[in-house]
Amino acid sequence: MKLSRFLPLFAGLVLTACSSAQYDKPDGTFDYVNIPERDQLETPEGLELQTDTAIYAVPLLPTAADDAVIGDDVSIRPPRQLLAVAPGSRVEESSRESVIYLDTVDGIANLSNSVWEHMIDVVDRLGVSYERDRETNTIITERFTILQYERSRPGLANVLNRDKIVTESEQAFELTFTVAGHGRSGALTAKAIEPTWIVDGQTQSVPMNFERMLERDLLNDVSLELERSYQTNRAVFSDRNIDIQTGVSTNDEPAFVMNTDFSNAWVLFPEMLEALGFDIEDLNQSEGIYYTTYNPFSERSWFSRLAFWKGDEMGPLGLEEGSEVRFLLDDRDEQVYVIPKIEDEALSAEQLQAWYPFVVEAFRAERN
Repeated sequence: MKLSRFLPLFAGLVLTACSSAQYDKPDGTFDYVNIPERDQLETPEGLELQTDTAIYAVPLLPTAADDAVIGDDVSIRPPRQLLAVAPGSRVEESSRESVIYLDTVDGIANLSNSVWEHMIDVVDRLGVSYERDRETNTIITERFTILQYERSRPGLANVLNRDKIVTESEQAFELTFTVAGHGRSGALTAKAIEPTWIVDGQTQSVPMNFERMLERDLLNDVSLELERSYQTNRAVFSDRNIDIQTGVSTNDEPAFVMNTDFSNAWVLFPEMLEALGFDIEDLNQSEGIYYTTYNPFSERSWFSRLAFWKGDEMGPLGLEEGSEVRFLLDDRDEQVYVIPKIEDEALSAEQLQAWYPFVVEAFRAERN
């Protein structure tokens, strides 16, 4: 481009920049206070313009809101969770229904009979009359009351008299175990029938999630009873020889191999871990993981009395006290692979072989 053409263009740009208003920069004046007010907005016909005000009227509550739960009466407790602790049990966490699904595991010859007996045991402890139908595996209780809580009535005189405001519920239960046609699985359901909430003798609205809490408490009692019975009945394991060997998992990681199913291994493992000197900090049955901390000097350890290594704070497994170890249980092809991991790294084959005698001894001690 020739210079004669470029100079006029450049001069025009400079003049335009100098003459434009700098709206985005403060100029240090108070001219904004002299800006005239705008005229009244013109609204379309039929549209009512609201008057600007800083005062707002609190809307009146409807009459039905007089019985609404407010203040300290609002429950902030989370919904009750179902406990899948019974052998072969599982729950659908996303479901709002009160159902526990049960599958047959080794040691339970008849799933229907076993669950039915524990249903009766749990309902008997309620201390109420009930009707039962063995053909449909259904139990229906009569209506009864449960004391929820009590608190002191306000006022000095009531404190001296120890007068209480009692809160209780009244309900009936229907407990049913529906068995599949093949008899190897079923669904245990609970239903609270017309629950009522009574405070100081007056019926009030049932709190949020209370009906589900009643149902799930009953199901959890049955689940815990099944688990407790299964844990204590060690004879179920005497009919079958369960061996532990060393090998590799399906992911080619060094692992202990047990010739049993996942449910049996999961039940056996806690006491075996404690005998090895591990404290169980947490567990996840759906993922098959035990989170543990190594504490070889615990009184639960069968070799704690031989702790001549205690001065070095090292246990017989070659780990420092306080080491965190995850045990992963993976069942494949009628075998369970137990993979110990430290900091997400599986043990080496050499470490696994060094652990093996202690694992076998702890397993035998736990079964005897």
